Amino acid sequence: MLSRTIGTIFAVAFLLTHSLLFADPRQAQPSPPSPAALSGDILARVPSAYREEARSMLTATDQVQGSLRRRSDEGLSVWIWEQLYGPLEHF
Repeated sequence: MLSRTIGTIFAVAFLLTHSLLFADPRQAQPSPPSPAALSGDILARVPSAYREEARSMLTATDQVQGSLRRRSDEGLSVWIWEQLYGPLEHF
């Protein structure tokens, strides 16, 4: 009886060790969030002069879009401009 219990413990330990040593590390990493088109509530706050261009060209992950929703209209406009045309020059 004792030898059977010890044998079971060794078998379980072997299987756990084997699975940890030979696990594919790519499976453990979550896939990066995929970007999606900017939502309508964000685009409604974009100045009309470049709203259509932003709609057709820009995407952002859900996390970034959440951040954009919390920005001021000016901060959102700066982000949109920099994504479309590059960094603004500071005067």
